Amino acid sequence: MSKILIAFVFLGFLALFFSGILVVSEPIKLVPYDLIFPVLGFAVMLTLLTKQRMYFPMGLRQAIVLGFGLLTWHSLQALISPDVPRAITLLGIVTRDVCTMVLFAIVVANYRHIMKAINYAFFAAAVLASLIALPIFVLAISDPARIVSEPHPGLIYRAGEGLVPHFQGFTHNPIYFATLSILSAIVGLSISVGSGLEQIFIRAGLVVLLVAGLSTFQRGALVALILGLVLMVWIVLLYSKPRRMLAIIMSRALLVTLLVVPVLIFVRLPNYEGTLFERIAFRFYEAKWELRYNRWSQVLLPDVFERPLVGHGLRAAELKLGAPVAENAYLEILYDQGIIGLVVWGVLFAYVLVVGIKKVEADATLVPWVLGWIMVLLSLFYVSMQYDPLTWIVAGIIIGSSGVSFVRGRGIEGRLG
Repeated sequence: MSKILIAFVFLGFLALFFSGILVVSEPIKLVPYDLIFPVLGFAVMLTLLTKQRMYFPMGLRQAIVLGFGLLTWHSLQALISPDVPRAITLLGIVTRDVCTMVLFAIVVANYRHIMKAINYAFFAAAVLASLIALPIFVLAISDPARIVSEPHPGLIYRAGEGLVPHFQGFTHNPIYFATLSILSAIVGLSISVGSGLEQIFIRAGLVVLLVAGLSTFQRGALVALILGLVLMVWIVLLYSKPRRMLAIIMSRALLVTLLVVPVLIFVRLPNYEGTLFERIAFRFYEAKWELRYNRWSQVLLPDVFERPLVGHGLRAAELKLGAPVAENAYLEILYDQGIIGLVVWGVLFAYVLVVGIKKVEADATLVPWVLGWIMVLLSLFYVSMQYDPLTWIVAGIIIGSSGVSFVRGRGIEGRLG
């Protein structure tokens, strides 16, 4: 049954890389994950029925309480929203997200021995999606006229400064794909390999993911990765097991980087001046941070003080800016839900982080996921992904590890913690 479960988990991961495809557009928008999620939930429940006992560790129970509190707060916020119908759809999204966290936590808590398979599933889904999208990207950008006529086609690429296309695969934007690809690469670096074919797959897949991630030319994801590594190094200095795992990840990353560097230095985008490396450097050198700051300080922040405690209601920032997101999740939460809402979200974010830091000592395989969670928290400063399934999957995997340990030969033991 665990193989069937892993198959559905793989489909859930794969759906993350196709978030830019609308399966249903009216009356509500549904992406592939919205369809995979209930199937995944059914598979989890069906698989657990074959077990003699289901484990709900203390960490999961506490996370469910925090998730219920978040849902309750969103229900109240929907009542004061300037767009109640769309606030109700957002309430449905939050319900899906909390259930996603609980489902993945249940899987990890009850099937701790398949954690390596879960890591493989995430890594393989990322490699497969990238291998499908990269040739289409190269073909699409080979025609400059097409970039001019369709700078933002919605899939595969989005033209940036100078109409240089930024790779986004089948996701909804390059920033999101960059975060996905970096996190999946980190997970791939942590996988212990055995056979020669396995090593070839991992290393080739890492090269594909690094090329795909760097082709997004997203400075924010690189900054989040660097800061996340710095914080993670500081955390693992306290423990020995995660220290070894982090050393393995960084040594393997160095090896793959040496393979990718020639690509960055010598490969040029078709019909565009400059190498991949020069484009990435340009993105940092020409960054206009003040444009985004001005939007926040001149449009959103003045109104925050009008209703500081409860905010202006769900979707208010979106209507104020005339854009789907504020490009800063914390400010968006503050504007929509006030200080109370920011505290509710902050408690949940902090709880997952604390659980991850505490449990990474006993289970070094959590290192990539804790690093991923730190990256998510940093990414929220420049992208609104608090309602994205990726955020909640990472949280679920960390929460699921909070109260169980896999004991070889005896299965899974539950313990409070």
